[in-house]
Amino acid sequence: MPVWQSCPMIAQQFALPRGVLGRIVGTVMARANAALTRRVVGALRLKGDETVLEIGPGPGTGLALLPLPPGSCDAVCAVNNVQLWQPLPESLARVFDVLTPGGALALGVTERAVLPGGGSVGRTYDSLLVPDLERAGFVDLAATWERGGNGHELLITARRSAA
Repeated sequence: MPVWQSCPMIAQQFALPRGVLGRIVGTVMARANAALTRRVVGALRLKGDETVLEIGPGPGTGLALLPLPPGSCDAVCAVNNVQLWQPLPESLARVFDVLTPGGALALGVTERAVLPGGGSVGRTYDSLLVPDLERAGFVDLAATWERGGNGHELLITARRSAA
């Protein structure tokens, strides 16, 4: 068990960072997730003229409130927060909705990513997330685990169908 999980006060900061300790945790997360973030952005295969939505940390509440019109984003990416989106099916449906036909999705999650109720994602999160992505309508799904700067890191890519 990572040291931060044994201290509830620190573990809570990874889920909902705030204050001085939250800023410190944010800096630690940025450094630990740098390699995964590069993988996620690279997986989008951007040409430079696309509209990209990066979804930041949190439970997905803001996602439902975004005033983005359907089909307005060429790509969507998120690192270490999809496990917090509540409710997940509705959040994934909203992401699907804002993507253009053929638009790309790239999600990165580390095995140590904090779950809403505590604990961490672990090495089987892809078996939970991929079916939800399929139900939301995503196609061309690929899920790969690699060793990275924050333990094993999952990269999931998918697309909204071009039709």
